[in-house]
Amino acid sequence: MTLEGTLLLTQNIHLDGFFGSYFICLNQDNKDEKDVQDISSCLILLILIQTVLARLTRSYLLTLRLMTLLGISIYRAFTLIKVYLIMETMKSNESLISRIRSLERENTALVQRLGAMEEKFNKSEEILYQITNTMQETLSVINLEGDFLYANDNAAYNMADSKGHSIVSRNIKEFLPEDYAENLIKLYRDVYKSGKAYTQEILIKLNKGDTWFFNTLKPLNYGLQKVPAVLSVSLDITERKKMEITLRESEDKFKYVFDNSMIGISIALPSGEFYANNAFCSMLGYSREEVKNIPWQKVTHPDDVDLSSKVIDSIVSGERDSVKFLKRYIHKNGSVVWANVATTLRRDGEGKPLYFIASINDITEWKKNREQNRLYYQQIESIFRSAPAGIGMVSNRIIIKVNKRVEELSGYSEEELIGKNSRIFYPSDEEYEYVGREKYRQIALHGTGTVESRWKRKDGTLIDVLMSSSQIDLNDYSKGFTFTVLDISESKKDKAALLHSERKYRTMMEAFEDPTYICSPDMHIEYMNPAMVKWLGKDSTGQLCHKAIWGSGVKCSWCIHEKVIAGKVTAIEFQNPATERYYHVSSVPIHNDQGGFSTLTSYRDVTEVRHLQLKLQQAQKMEAIGSLAGGIAHDFNNILFPIVGFAEMLTEDLPPGSPERANAQEILCAGKRAVDIVKQILAFSRQQDNMLIPTKVEQVIKEVIKLSRATIPMNIEILNDLQQDCADVMANSTQLHQIGMNLIINAYHAVEEKGGQIMVQVREVVLGSVETAEMTIQPGRYVRLSVADNGVGIPSENLKRIFDPYFTTKMTGKGTGLGLAVVYGIVREHRGDIRVDSKIGKGTTFEIYFPLIERKQVSSTSAVQCRDWSETERIERILLVDDDTVIADLGKQMLERVGYTVNAFTSSADALEAFENSPDAYDLVITDMSMPGMTGDLLAGKLLDIRPGLPIIICTGYSERMDREIVNKTGIRGLLMKPVSMSSLLKEVRRVLDCEE
Repeated sequence: MTLEGTLLLTQNIHLDGFFGSYFICLNQDNKDEKDVQDISSCLILLILIQTVLARLTRSYLLTLRLMTLLGISIYRAFTLIKVYLIMETMKSNESLISRIRSLERENTALVQRLGAMEEKFNKSEEILYQITNTMQETLSVINLEGDFLYANDNAAYNMADSKGHSIVSRNIKEFLPEDYAENLIKLYRDVYKSGKAYTQEILIKLNKGDTWFFNTLKPLNYGLQKVPAVLSVSLDITERKKMEITLRESEDKFKYVFDNSMIGISIALPSGEFYANNAFCSMLGYSREEVKNIPWQKVTHPDDVDLSSKVIDSIVSGERDSVKFLKRYIHKNGSVVWANVATTLRRDGEGKPLYFIASINDITEWKKNREQNRLYYQQIESIFRSAPAGIGMVSNRIIIKVNKRVEELSGYSEEELIGKNSRIFYPSDEEYEYVGREKYRQIALHGTGTVESRWKRKDGTLIDVLMSSSQIDLNDYSKGFTFTVLDISESKKDKAALLHSERKYRTMMEAFEDPTYICSPDMHIEYMNPAMVKWLGKDSTGQLCHKAIWGSGVKCSWCIHEKVIAGKVTAIEFQNPATERYYHVSSVPIHNDQGGFSTLTSYRDVTEVRHLQLKLQQAQKMEAIGSLAGGIAHDFNNILFPIVGFAEMLTEDLPPGSPERANAQEILCAGKRAVDIVKQILAFSRQQDNMLIPTKVEQVIKEVIKLSRATIPMNIEILNDLQQDCADVMANSTQLHQIGMNLIINAYHAVEEKGGQIMVQVREVVLGSVETAEMTIQPGRYVRLSVADNGVGIPSENLKRIFDPYFTTKMTGKGTGLGLAVVYGIVREHRGDIRVDSKIGKGTTFEIYFPLIERKQVSSTSAVQCRDWSETERIERILLVDDDTVIADLGKQMLERVGYTVNAFTSSADALEAFENSPDAYDLVITDMSMPGMTGDLLAGKLLDIRPGLPIIICTGYSERMDREIVNKTGIRGLLMKPVSMSSLLKEVRRVLDCEE
């Protein structure tokens, strides 16, 4: 064999056995045509043998090895046969013999070389198997139809639990679900088509179960035939995936616990990053994003920063692994949050800090409750120690605590009593058993038990005691009972006297006009006085009280029986829904023969009293509102005085027809309108000095109707029935006009939406005692003004408030809520009464009653004779006093511009001092009533003491202390109501100066 044939065999040693044998034969020297034919015949035989072996072994490497050995063996046999034939046919040819020997030597050398190559091939194949089968990875070559061309042991084990050669030439569909296998085959084709390696994590559903692989696919052309295939290298990562899933689940659980824990949790990293759960953030009032950027020192109470730093240092240094301590935080709103903190440090394998983790339990409320409980305990202890009654505690009738008073009553010391059975208090077993039995019976029924008994003191003396007990824990008898004890020895002595007086008190009960009865602890009537029997119409002794009195099978909702038999005196008022009458019910506990309490209850009908109280409350309310309105009017008068006064002077000073004069007149008109409003307020408050004169109501109302008709739409009919011969009433016509206008306007608003009628009537009527029973006027002759409409009506809940100031149900702009309040005030000022009747959907009627007067002859002469002052020279000197500087200056200007000499003061004391210094220097004094320090009437009295007969004028906007009658009695000559116009001021000044008493 030539060197070329050897190299060719070496290069193809890992290819196909058939082709290896073929190349060996073709590369022999001195081959002729016959040799080629013989070799071709052998090759055909080798091809058939290779096909059979490939199907039998299903291993490419094994087939390669067998075919190589077979080819060598056949070739050696063929060479020997050929040598034998040549030697037989050419024995005579020495040259042929030489050639044969040369061939034999070559054949021998070739056989030796083939043996060496076979040995090398065997070693190479063994190394290849060892390498691929010792890999952790699964290694396989798969063609594009899904057939395995090569598979190591791991691949065979994963697929078929067998060695690698057992799955070569088998399709992956044999081992995997068909749809799953089809997807893999499609992936192999895509990878081969792309020409690039592909890496993935893939879940393969094997027979042994679902298995995760880290898989790398690389396209290749396999073998000499260049079969399109992919090289698949896979690493089983199932355990890693399970660990990842477990870790992820663990992280999710930790995150859930972290986020949803009711206790605050924080994690701090060495880098300064800070994480906190929702509970911690809520505890301090921050969001989780805000907390990340806040250093822990900022949310720590300043007094606890050093403590926290020392805790951290001790953990970092390894001195302690974890620390629990009490700490204060600062809430976002600045409040202090108390917390129990437990913190620890997690380290890595080298002991380096990883992060701090802390649990923070908010104990702020606990701290508060603890402090409150401490105070409460101290209070209870204080009461326990200082109580005048004996107080103690027992559990299973064993004494566990007593106060000083119990020691005093029993004669035993606390040490002698604690731990002893309460039998020590009683003179006999019978008394001891009775008290226990009765106490538990009452506690079971009522929650408390009160028993009268006797105690035997340490010195043997007996005392009468009254004991009350209640459970410490209402739900658990075993927690014990608290008892109180009172020494009633003296009261027992009085019992005989009380029994002796029973007959006397029974006689009193019989004579008592209020229905009265006694009820037992179980609510049965024990006694009824005659008034009670008369009230019910029968004697119901022995029946249940609620059944006998109210006909009810269940206890009354307002029943106070339980409180009374517990020893409390009670009193209530209630309304009987059946009769709508009010009753005052008073109940007191009385001792019964069983040692407990019964109840003594009396009923008093207070319906009429209630009605009178309501009327009184309404009157008081209106009086209070009137006082407030009067005070407001006073302030407005002081404001309006300079406005009206200066406007009046401006009007006089400016030339007629000038714009400035017109403007001043407008100011004056506006001021006068404001004055009218103040008069309304004063009328409401009943403080205005309105002169009442004989007035015909029908004439005033006729003018009101005429004026109203011009402003109310024609679709609303105004009817009137005015009696023309009504007697006079003492009234102020302006205020009567105001009453009529307010009532007609209200009626108009009631019928405005749908139209309707308004009926105005004036009639002279006579009222008797029946008609005036629920009115504030007396029987007699009256003029009745009635205004009725057929409008929407007034709801019953609003009827009680319609006369309240500022109460209105009208839309904005249609009412201020003062109209009816003003009407009410004027009517009361005229000593009349107002009634209202209304039904929803039918209309409302207002009726006002004014008392009539008898006609009297009025004197034609006046008590005061006055001179004609129109031409009097104005040279008088006037002392003017007002605490408002503006008003004082204004009054001075008004008087000085007509020639008077005026000294103005803003202090009563200063004015009095000036007058004392020169009593004759002044002809007239004008003073404001409401002066600080010394009111105007007091100043006037002092001035008159110094100089009797001195002319004095009082100015007031509102005062309960001053009216014309009082002015005349005190010697004051004149009274001016603010705001005062200049003309009114000058007229009054001249009248007072020029008139003689």
